Amino acid sequence: MEIYKTYNEYMLLFNNKKIGSCAFCFPLTEPQTIFISRLEIDIQYRNRKLATKLLVSVLKDYYNKGYRFVELVDATDRYRQKKNIYKLLGLYYKYYDNDMRGNLRHILFGRRLIKLPIIF
Repeated sequence: MEIYKTYNEYMLLFNNKKIGSCAFCFPLTEPQTIFISRLEIDIQYRNRKLATKLLVSVLKDYYNKGYRFVELVDATDRYRQKKNIYKLLGLYYKYYDNDMRGNLRHILFGRRLIKLPIIF
């Protein structure tokens, strides 16, 4: 398994087949913020912590480039539930809708991020 990186998308490849991706952009109104516009994993590869690994890879790279915050819109099946991928990483809901925000330092170096095995 490898991660292929472009300017605004990271792709997760397994045997040279794309099994997931994370797309993002950089809002002009909020400096030092990365906005995750899409995080997806093929259905047959879900529940193996691959989305977490992909998202953390993006966040680590952009933390090292000087970005400090992440924002996204939670459109997951586990919206506002305990085992939501974003809540488990340390993001929080900004308002009563599905907008989320997080501090990259808290996400990457806080207690929530655990080394989890990748299951194949």
